[in-house]
Amino acid sequence: MQMIIEVEDTDEWSDIEKVNNLLQDGWKVINMIPMGAYGYGYNASTGGAYQNQAFEDSGFASLLLLEKK
Repeated sequence: MQMIIEVEDTDEWSDIEKVNNLLQDGWKVINMIPMGAYGYGYNASTGGAYQNQAFEDSGFASLLLLEKK
């Protein structure tokens, strides 16, 4: 059985906890596909920083291909 999940760099790291739980349940990472940076709205191309304020709608993301036998 295989699955693909998206992992984002959130403040709560909930995606990392989800991955850790899957790994503990016997899933293995077969492939990791970096998707790079994302951002929305005004000045998103600067990485989300504008006048020393961080936007919550920007970050980095990856896809993980997991397999469990």
